[in-house]
This record gives sequence, structure tokens and C-alpha cells, in this order.
Amino acid sequence: MKYPLISVTIAFALGILSLDIVQVDFGYLSILIFLFLGMAVLLHHLRPDFVYIPVLAASFFLGTIRIDLASEKLPLPLFNDYFIRGIEIHGRVSSFELPVRGALSFSVELDSVTSSGETFLSGKKILVSLYEDSGEIYNDLQKIAPGFRVSLLGNYYRLRSEANPYAFDEESYYQKQGFSGRFRITKPDSSTLLSGSGFVYERFVHNFRRSADSSLRSLFSQELYALLRGLLLADRGEVDLQTRKEFSQAGVIHVLAVSGLHMSFIAFLFSLLLTRLGRLKRDIGTIIGILLFLALTGFVTTATRAGIMIILFLTGRILQKDPYPVHTVFVAAFLILLWNPFEIYTAGFQLSFSAVIGILLFMKPLEESFRIYKVTFPFLKASFELMLVSVSALLGIFPFLLFHFGNISLISPVSNLLVIPLTGLIIAGGLASSFLSFFFSGVALNAASVTEVLYELLTGTVSFFASAGFLIWKIEKISIPILIAMCFLAGLIYHWLVTEDFSKGVRMVLAGLTLTVIFVISQMSGSIFEKGKMDVLFFDVGQGDAILVSTPGGEKWLIDGGVLNSFSNAGTHRIIPFLERTKIGKIDYALVSHYDTDHFGGIAVLLKESIIRTIILPPKEPGYGADDALEKLALLRGVNIISAKDTAIHSGGGVFYLLTPSGGQSEGEKKSNERSISLKLVYGKTAFLFTGDAPDKTEENLINKFGAFLDSDVLKAGHHGSKSSTGEKLLKRVSPEVVVFSSGLGNGYNHPAKEVILRSVAEGANVARTDFEGALLFTSDGLTVTKRLWK
Repeated sequence: MKYPLISVTIAFALGILSLDIVQVDFGYLSILIFLFLGMAVLLHHLRPDFVYIPVLAASFFLGTIRIDLASEKLPLPLFNDYFIRGIEIHGRVSSFELPVRGALSFSVELDSVTSSGETFLSGKKILVSLYEDSGEIYNDLQKIAPGFRVSLLGNYYRLRSEANPYAFDEESYYQKQGFSGRFRITKPDSSTLLSGSGFVYERFVHNFRRSADSSLRSLFSQELYALLRGLLLADRGEVDLQTRKEFSQAGVIHVLAVSGLHMSFIAFLFSLLLTRLGRLKRDIGTIIGILLFLALTGFVTTATRAGIMIILFLTGRILQKDPYPVHTVFVAAFLILLWNPFEIYTAGFQLSFSAVIGILLFMKPLEESFRIYKVTFPFLKASFELMLVSVSALLGIFPFLLFHFGNISLISPVSNLLVIPLTGLIIAGGLASSFLSFFFSGVALNAASVTEVLYELLTGTVSFFASAGFLIWKIEKISIPILIAMCFLAGLIYHWLVTEDFSKGVRMVLAGLTLTVIFVISQMSGSIFEKGKMDVLFFDVGQGDAILVSTPGGEKWLIDGGVLNSFSNAGTHRIIPFLERTKIGKIDYALVSHYDTDHFGGIAVLLKESIIRTIILPPKEPGYGADDALEKLALLRGVNIISAKDTAIHSGGGVFYLLTPSGGQSEGEKKSNERSISLKLVYGKTAFLFTGDAPDKTEENLINKFGAFLDSDVLKAGHHGSKSSTGEKLLKRVSPEVVVFSSGLGNGYNHPAKEVILRSVAEGANVARTDFEGALLFTSDGLTVTKRLWK
């Protein structure tokens, strides 16, 4: 084989992916590898043409061993409990992230932990966070660096898997980075900070990044600073959600993550600056420049992948070997997977390498198919070539884009024509301004002003292309077999482009037909909701309520919308991303149970985004303000308003009964809670009952008013499981099979109360909790209700 590492890398990767299939003891696998390597040595002398067979077999089992060893090293949780209040941790800071909107985040390698008066030693690593605080200790915490010794008081949170469908899986992500849990500082004034030694490399990188961040912040506007922090420091935490959304819709979201594009810019800049030194010194200098830039990014994985590929390519030139680009890509992949085999499961790894492979494989056939070589005008030729680069990358990555994110912007080949050059100029402007600020402040400010103009051009261009929303190919989810089929069909397109068995016209038709087949297959994607059934999804929105109902007829109801405050935005961060992924354009009915921000907050966000068609509002509360604000917002967006009263709404095959309370107000209970609108959903012989934050007094009124009609299969516990709600009388009257508690992990109210859980169990109900389990999905076929696992 001319390039054996390509086949070796593929075999190694397949070995990693086959861990669950190859259940063989580590010792036996090691013996197999040595046997195959020995066989390879023999065949090298006897039958060289067959030597690759045992080599590939050894590579396969080496991949299995590597992932097995890595899996054994995954850390266990610090505690088995999901949440523990008031523990004290002692240890050394091993890394410190740049602050994001005032919030601090750093990792601590623990020496010991004190919980419930008992102290035990621990060598685990934990992720520590603190929201912005006005105290002096907050300012001190901002100044710490790797190596500092700390003693901190706060709460422990066990890492959780996806809180909601298609959401971030923090357990998988952070566990593979070596973390055993999260810790939130609750009493910063009780923290002890001592400067320490060690972590020399980490401290150098931290100080380097902090200095660069300070320089960028002082030179540029907040918006451009946020962008440059993402482009140069690989930290886009300051980039607002609207900007990210527009970049995604325009098909240029990749420029916000430091990857191959940025590393190519950096390599080009260093190569340009060092041109006069000769090729050898220029290549060596470019490698050093790339390593310095990687340090600036904190050696973020996406940048490191691309950096390795470029360094390998330049090293080949230095050694006077003509590096084959595809071979270089696979060598880089092998080195990364050997270092961290879990990378193969990440979207970043898959997209990075598939994009590069797509460019290397498809670029030349596309150029020949469209006869770009015949274009004589330089600017036009360069534009066509850049567009074909984007198309080639898209052909490489589209299966993984659809698998991980569910959408592809079809306008990206055009938008990249302008966005990529502008991004390169902004990167150059950011680097030049920061460098010049140390020597010529006036010149640096002028360079920064020019960069600001380029930024305005970039954002205007992105907004223009983002408005072409109809050019976004969307699906909800695809299975692994469909992903594999799409990869095969992408390879088939390559075959049609390069084969000489047909004329160019026939080859282009075959490639077009294959693309059509891919589109048809993508429409076979699944959905979290079952067609022809009633699905009820209890979102995990922390301390709040948000329930989405999908009817058999396709109509969508939202019962409350979660919290909206300075720390949490359920509408923007939880509900809207789910609606976009599941292609739900409109909510047909939104019910606000009462005027508490942990119930109406997300609905206010959806109203602002014109996502709601009809809103059902409870009675007004004079002097409260939220009622008038919601009504005005609904009127401004042209939303139909229904004032809640005892009535039935037939929708999508189900019947939604609005149940209003009656009676007086108990002393000490919030008026809005007592006025909570309850809703009973009936589908066939099954029923769900949602009671908002209704306290026991309101529950009694409901029992007196509606009696046996309250009987339901699933009951949403009132007021997140407060001890003053979901009383014994209601439980007996409803007789639920399941009681659902929607509350935030470690909330300050101790919801759900232990006595409410015990009451529910005593009445024969199963308990389901969003704080422990994440979002909960129930499906009714009209006869029975089933709790479905969506993870």
C-alpha cells in the first residue's frame, strides 16, 4: 500500500467504535495484537502483498484496547446524590476559563472534601462556577490562576445527561474531560485563596490568554470584542444568541469556532510575514507561529486538530517529502484518536475531518466538471474556486450536520464567498491591533477602527444571507443506519464525478439523482413525537413549569413556559431550540396558569418571537403588572387572546378542559397561586391534569366544584411539589398512576417536599421528577398512557 496509514487509521477507528461488540478480555486482545504483528513480519518476507491484512487486524484490536483503557479511566461521580447542599472543597486550581458575562468557571483538583461534618480525601477533579458578585472576594477570585490553593463553600451537583431532547449532554462532555461533578460557590466571602506553585504550563497559557483578552476588550466595541474573543481565543461565550442564530442561518456558523479555516488564516499570515527568510525558515517559523496561536486558544480541540494537520504538512516539506494531503489528514486523525479515542464521538472531530476530506476529494472533480480552468478573469476564477471549496466541504459534512444539528443552510456556498474573506481580514485586524497596542497605541486604535468597519460589513452580510430562511434544509433526527447510507451516497457522488465510464453530462445527471435520493432518505427521519398519538412533554426548565402537548391532529399546546430572569431564560435556551429542531413553527395554544415569572416567563419570550397563535390568560391581578404586560405584548403581535373560564376546547383530537377555581384566599398564600388555572386533557379513555401552583385551598375548591371529573392518569404536582400542594384529598380524588414533579435541582425551596412524594407513593402513584430525570415524555394511544424514554 502506498499510503498505509489511511487504512490503519480507518481500522483503528472501527476498533474504537466496536467496543460494545467486541467483548474480549484485555489480555486476550493484547495477545491477538502480538500474533497479528508477528504474522505481518512473516508475511513481509514470504508474501508481502498480503502483509496489510494482519496489520489492519492489529490496528482494529488496538483501537478496541485504546477505548477500553480510556473508558476505565472515566471518573466516577464525587457523590452518588444528584445534589448536596453546603459542602466544602479543598484543592488546587488546574485551569481557569475567561469570565463570561461576569460568571467565573474553573477546575479544581481536589485534596479533600467536607460534607455533613465529615472530611475525606479525594483526588478527583471538579468544575467550579460563580455568578457575578459585588463582594471583594469575587474580585479576588477573578485574579486566581492555575496552581492556586483554594477552600470553597457551596453546593455539589452531579453531572447530568441531556436535560431536554436535543440539548447539551453535560455528563458525557465533562466526564470525558475528567470531571466528577459541578460545584457552585454559594458563600464567596468564606473562600480561602492562597497562591501556589506547579501547573507552570497551564499558568503560562492562562496568563497569555488573559493578557490577550484584556487587550481585545480595551481596543474594540463589545460586539466586535465578543466576536474576536471567539475567533482568536476560541471562547464565544460573549457572542449573543441572536448573532449565533444569524450566523447559523447564513451557513457560516463555522467561522465562530476556531478550526481549520482560522488555522489556515494564521498559517497564511505567518508564511506571508516570513516570506523573505526562505522556504525552510519560513516553514519552521510558521510551525512556531501555529503553536503560539494554539497556546492562545488554550489548545482547544477544534484548533488542535487543524494545527496538527498543518504542522504535519509543513514537516513533510521540511523533510523534503511531498506530503499527500489525504494521507496527512488521516495521520492527524490517528494521532488525535490515539491520544483521546472519545474524540471520534464528537461533532467537532467528525465535521473537521469530513470537511477536509470533502475538499480534498471533491474539489478537483468539481473544478473539471464545471471547467473552472477555462475562466480567465482572476477575480471571477477565485470566486468560483472559493464557492467550490464550500460545496466540496458541504458534500463531506452534510451527513454529520444533519445527524448532530438537524439543519443545513443551502445558501452557505454563496455566503462564504463574502464571509470568509471578511473573517480573515478581521482576524488579521484583531491580531495587528493587539500587537501594535504594545508599541504604538495610536496606530493600534486606527487599525481597530478599520477592523470595526469590517465587522459592520460582516454582520450586515450575515444578516442579509440569514434572511433567506427558506434555503435551510431541516430534519428532526436521523438514525445511525440512515447516517451510514448518506455517507455511502456521498461516496457514490464522488464516484460519478471521477468515473470515465460515462460522458460528463451523464455523470452530472447521476450525481444529481444521487443527491435527490439523499434528500428523499432524509425525509425518512424520525421524530420524538409519535404520529396519531397524544404526546405530553414536561420540559426540564429548572425551577418552573413548561409542558408541550402534541396532539394526534398535529396541533401544539404549551402549558406555561418556565422562568425568565437574569440567570435563566427557559424560552430562549430550552423551548425555542426544541421547537426549531422539531420543526414546530407555531404554538397553537399557550396557557398561562398564573402570573408567576417561573410560569409565564418563557411564554413572554415566545410571544415576542411571534411563535404563539392563541394565548389563554388567567384573571387579571390589579397592581401586579405582569398581566397587562403580557396582554399588551399579545395584542402587539396580533395574538388571539382567550380569558380563562370553565370551558372545553376541542383541539387535534383531544379535549382541553379549562378549570377555574372558586372560593376565598387562605392567609399567607400568594393570590396568584390560588388563582391558578387548572387544565384537564382528555384523549380517549386517558387523561392528564395540570394544576399550576394551586395550593391545598384551591385544590379543595376544585374537588368541590368538579368532583369525580378530576380523575386522571397523570397528575402534574402543584407548585413544583410544595408541601402546601398536592394534598391527600386531591390525590385520592384524582387517583393518578403517575405524579410528575417539575422543579429545579437544588432549588432553595426544597421542592419537591419529601412529605408530598411520600403522599403520592402512599396513594399508589409512581413518581417522576424533572430535577433527577430531565424532561419527561408521556404518550397516550387513547387507551393507556406510557412513559417513554427519549434519551
